[in-house]
Amino acid sequence: MERNTPPAALLTRAAALRDGLDPDVLRAALRRQELQPLQRGVYHQGRGAPPLQRARAAVLAVAEPGAAASHTTAARVHGLVVPEGGPEHVTLPRSERRPHRDRLRLHTARLHPADLMKVAGVAVTAPARTLVDLCRCLGRTDAVWAVERALAAGVVTAEHMEWAAIRLARTPGIVMARARFRAARPSSGSALETEARLVIVDAGLPEPEPQVEVELPNGRHAYLDLAYPDLGIGIELDGRDHERVDALFHDRWRQNGVLSAEWMLLRFTWRDVRYDTARMIDTIARARDGRGQSRIPSPRRPTY
Repeated sequence: MERNTPPAALLTRAAALRDGLDPDVLRAALRRQELQPLQRGVYHQGRGAPPLQRARAAVLAVAEPGAAASHTTAARVHGLVVPEGGPEHVTLPRSERRPHRDRLRLHTARLHPADLMKVAGVAVTAPARTLVDLCRCLGRTDAVWAVERALAAGVVTAEHMEWAAIRLARTPGIVMARARFRAARPSSGSALETEARLVIVDAGLPEPEPQVEVELPNGRHAYLDLAYPDLGIGIELDGRDHERVDALFHDRWRQNGVLSAEWMLLRFTWRDVRYDTARMIDTIARARDGRGQSRIPSPRRPTY
């Protein structure tokens, strides 16, 4: 598969010197930020190189047959949701290890033709393979959230990722990767909701449903971040943005409506999810006990 919008030209130090450019002129252009160094000896004219340009520079810097931009570098080319910053990534289809560089991380793994595509002539891993690689290498919440957004946007299907994982059989981290992309729920509303859901399952409690719709007494509808609909228990999660006054007022009115619909509503902050997990889990377990469901006492060790 190939997408054909051509990337802007990159300037390489080797080509510039070969064409007779004075090294002092090149250094002056870098000082004035007329050129942006993307990789060792590879420059973008101007500032703010787009993802495709960064991917092209990374592959160019490696200068190896069969190399492809991968991991977060490929993810940004495909418009996937990944953490900002960090080095670029390139995968090589051979077994020898190569040392990392300041702006570049090199990986060695099988690159099946079905896992590759070209975007304007730049070799990148396809979306499904890219997500499987992210599930092998990123932190769990970031990886699962990236998969959830891709599934919700229709960029990939679960079947695509299963096949990509099969082609990476016996690759380090592939068992963990499968567990992670299988844990993705495309209806999740935020990375915080995803993180909380995974933590709840780790503790041995049943998995709550994300984004559950509740009809309020006034005929309007509200969506709960997580919920056990059969028990009438809702879980609301307050991220950093909920600390704003306008968000606080909105949440309180919504909470009043849900409570008047005879739901039990539990509220936790991002600090509870990250740093006070035991108390959050105990609160949820006690709420389930009170609604007639015994807690599951034995937490399971997460394998992903």
